[in-house]
Amino acid sequence: MRTARFDRAKFAGAALFGRAKFAGAALFGGASFADDAGFNHVTFAGNTVFVGVSFGNAWFESASFAGDALFGGASFVGNVGFGGVSFAGNAMFVGVSFGNAWFESASFAGIALFSGASFTGDAVFGGTSFAADVGFDGAMSAHPSSVSVWPEGWRPAEERGPVEGREGVWHRLVRVDPGPGVPGRPDEPPSDPAGI
Repeated sequence: MRTARFDRAKFAGAALFGRAKFAGAALFGGASFADDAGFNHVTFAGNTVFVGVSFGNAWFESASFAGDALFGGASFVGNVGFGGVSFAGNAMFVGVSFGNAWFESASFAGIALFSGASFTGDAVFGGTSFAADVGFDGAMSAHPSSVSVWPEGWRPAEERGPVEGREGVWHRLVRVDPGPGVPGRPDEPPSDPAGI
């Protein structure tokens, strides 16, 4: 399998990879996309690296990542869509800066980490499925955000305030305790559907 190398590439115009099939690793580390980046319906068969990439608007709708998808430190200045995306390996969005981000109906089979990520616009995770661990530890959401839908078990903290090195007012994302009597709470016995 061949590796597709786009490390540190500079895309001045729209870069449209729609329906492409990358048979091996796809390496875009440090690349910059000044205009739209389109990866809709793309198949990434190997590991994919978008570490440190700078995006304007980016679309990954219905793309398929068979290996690990590494986006650490990437910056999405505009809109980014991951709707209907399948992540078969681990998906790492550690320290990523998002504008508006849509992950509706995406599926994560491996670990999904958004630790230290920041969301300046809306973040929509409605219908997203996580088969393994998901983490938003240290992630932040700008205030106010009118449409955000967070994954089950996560929400912005009530407290908000300035964050050093960032403009505006921010909420830290926190884990949500389901509370007593809610199915799935570790200290609650499983319910007996037969009522016996």
